[in-house]
Amino acid sequence: MVRRKIAMLLGMSCLMITLAGCQGNTNNVEDKVSQEETKVTTQTNQSVSDFDLEFTGNDLDVGYDENNCTKISLNDTSIQVNGTGAVAEESVVTITSAGTFLISGSLSDGQIVVNAGELDKVKLVFDEVNIHCEHHAPVYIKQADKVFVTLLDGTENTITDGSSYELAEEDSNVDGAIFSKADVTFNGNGTLKVTSSYKHAIVSKDDLVITGGTYNITSNGQGLTGKDRVKIKNGTFLLHTKEDAIKSNQTEDSSKGYIYVENGTFTIESEEDGFSAETGLILVDGTYDITTGGGSENAQMKVDAPMGGGRFQGDKTDMMDKTPPSLAEGETMPEMPDRDGEKGTPPSLAEGETMPEIPDRDGERETPPNVDGSVPNNEQMNEGESVDITTTETISQKGLKSGALQVIKGGVYTIDTVDDAIHCNGNVTIEGGEFSIQTGDDGLHADGNVVIEDGTITISKSYEGIEGYTIVVSGGNLHVVSNDDGFNATDGTSSDDIRGMQDPNNEESNENLYIKVTGGEIYVNASGDGMDSNGNFIVEGGTIIIDGPENGGNGAIDYSGTGTITGGMVIETGYSQMAQGFSDKSSQYSFLWNLDSNINSGEQVTIKNSSGEILYQWVATKSFNSIVFSSKDLVDKEVYTIETSTTSTQITLDGIVTSNGRMGMGGERPYGNKENNESKESNESKESNGE
Repeated sequence: MVRRKIAMLLGMSCLMITLAGCQGNTNNVEDKVSQEETKVTTQTNQSVSDFDLEFTGNDLDVGYDENNCTKISLNDTSIQVNGTGAVAEESVVTITSAGTFLISGSLSDGQIVVNAGELDKVKLVFDEVNIHCEHHAPVYIKQADKVFVTLLDGTENTITDGSSYELAEEDSNVDGAIFSKADVTFNGNGTLKVTSSYKHAIVSKDDLVITGGTYNITSNGQGLTGKDRVKIKNGTFLLHTKEDAIKSNQTEDSSKGYIYVENGTFTIESEEDGFSAETGLILVDGTYDITTGGGSENAQMKVDAPMGGGRFQGDKTDMMDKTPPSLAEGETMPEMPDRDGEKGTPPSLAEGETMPEIPDRDGERETPPNVDGSVPNNEQMNEGESVDITTTETISQKGLKSGALQVIKGGVYTIDTVDDAIHCNGNVTIEGGEFSIQTGDDGLHADGNVVIEDGTITISKSYEGIEGYTIVVSGGNLHVVSNDDGFNATDGTSSDDIRGMQDPNNEESNENLYIKVTGGEIYVNASGDGMDSNGNFIVEGGTIIIDGPENGGNGAIDYSGTGTITGGMVIETGYSQMAQGFSDKSSQYSFLWNLDSNINSGEQVTIKNSSGEILYQWVATKSFNSIVFSSKDLVDKEVYTIETSTTSTQITLDGIVTSNGRMGMGGERPYGNKENNESKESNESKESNGE
């Protein structure tokens, strides 16, 4: 179980979310997004309807009148202007008024500057443009109401800069190869290649809108930046960046600072975040291949290990170079609900391997030097001496990151990240899409609420799979492999750093926290707790299959409030020390049964009723000695059999919950080890040798 030492920034409440229609330009959005949907939101009442998701007619218009525009020809070190509204001086052309400007040719060290009126709309049509500027932004939009850059069909346009800028005071914030102080839109079906050696590639200090084209960007900083907002409708994007690939960072207005994408193809390799939005991130369809920090293989993985029946859980800053369990090459996730494929055993501490040192709770620190520059050897400092303590800076290397909310409505996502694959300081809602996730940290993390309504989510490698204040699954197909908890409902403020060394019944429950499953198919393969709620655990429908940990310090399910089941099917396997079943407040029958001997990985296991009908059959992917099972097919007073090739255990249901360990009762810390807990053993258990 993980309780993170991170204070919650945003609380939760419920609000109707209405997505604004887009007046004919966003039919795809209206097809995907209903006008009224009840969603969880933060206490700031931030919702999708707060954001402008419309694309204007001019955003989409790629046409122009060649006979009624100003033509600008770039000739290496000189420029020719044919028409009005632009003036050339040596290798710099300045556009001074509204109009359409057809630009072609190359500059070896020159610049296009837009310095028009505050109400002027300017259209730049790129026709095989190639501009390099050594000490300034090759394209500099200094002033205009809005600028539209159209990439002509079949053309390839290239923008490059030098590694340093020489800027006047009024231009001191210019830090992009294409830099705009006004709203800017890119459209058309041509190609724009930007290589930024100084800092960023394309920067707008207002809105950045893209409605088509191919963008091949290599950046020493960020790739696409719109301070107020980034809105994308279609296009192909190949982004290689040292910093965030796509970013919106307005912090003063909660209706800004968001990213909205309606379709498009994105291939992103970034040293920092893939998408980073200060407020909201809304994705509707599209194809996304995102790698941050070189991928999860570069993560310094955290490790949990047994410690006196429990485990030590370090802070997020404490990491070891340890690879978590993941799917082997060619291995597929088990089918739902039947599982007949043998899987490998997740790693545990190797012989001779030691536990990680107890971390510094304020973050990992470098050792401060002595005053003379030598390395300290724990000797006391002399009076009057002082040292500089440098805190190691942590770079954010997440895939999809946002502040207030994140809403995903379809699309195909391949995400391989050092840090969280999907991260939000507020709430995350997934209404569809296909996700293939490998991460060195969380597959999906929200400080607020997680709502999964549909989609196929495969998290094949993670530290924790899905984490949030609350987690609600009503549909979809989820496959989660985790080095620690598969699901974790937490407020981020409590801590049980050394479990097994404290009173197991002394854990405080937060009734506002919960994991709730009403539909969908869920498979969890966890080395920590399969599903861990610091409040309640509620099952009303769906199918949940949990291959729990192969150590007694964790359980297939772990809740500190009440666990109830009223529908669906649940099969959980693990070890008896921490085994936890459902509460007798449930309305569907279940049993928690601790076996007399271990069932090994690779053995076929069958649960039958008294008529010999198979209720569930699978091949064990891990060893275990405890089973929790619940199904609508269970009937009171009937005898059920858990059978392997060498053993047969019979269980007679006796009430809504039957257990030879301790079932989950509201608020108790229920352990399933029958040697350590008093229980009513009215059921019969026997082993058979095939007789």
